Amino acid sequence: MAPTIAANQLRLVRRYRFKRGKGERGNSRRDKYLVKLLQKLLLIALTVTAAAVWGWWVYLDSYYYENAPRTPVIAEGRIHPRIVHHGSQVFLTDKEKFNLDVLYPSLPLLCILIAGVLDKHWKHFYFARDSHQAEQAGNSGIGARGNMGKGERVKKKSRSV
Repeated sequence: MAPTIAANQLRLVRRYRFKRGKGERGNSRRDKYLVKLLQKLLLIALTVTAAAVWGWWVYLDSYYYENAPRTPVIAEGRIHPRIVHHGSQVFLTDKEKFNLDVLYPSLPLLCILIAGVLDKHWKHFYFARDSHQAEQAGNSGIGARGNMGKGERVKKKSRSV
């Protein structure tokens, strides 16, 4: 009886697991490279999205300055006063007011916050030299213990019970 397709696939899966389980590298280097590349692309995409939304917010401010009515228009629902473009008062709808006051200012902050937290975890775009210098300054002994040289250490008293 000929083996079924599922049996052949199961054999391939077992063979792949066996190779990877023996300590052979297989495609692990390529996989790690792709994961790091995707992580970097995500961080860059979040930053570009933040910049694009901020730019759109600035554009909307100018757009409402040029096109929104200066007096309330109740029939259109433009009843919310808003100061735009360095002091000009215009009237916006509920949706326009929400977008300009809440949505567009908070999206760039959220994108930058998420990118910052992910980068702190993944450590793709941190500056190793600066963090190393900061770590050395933190361990140099300057602070609560006084100004001590690098070779000097504080001797801890051992408690005898």
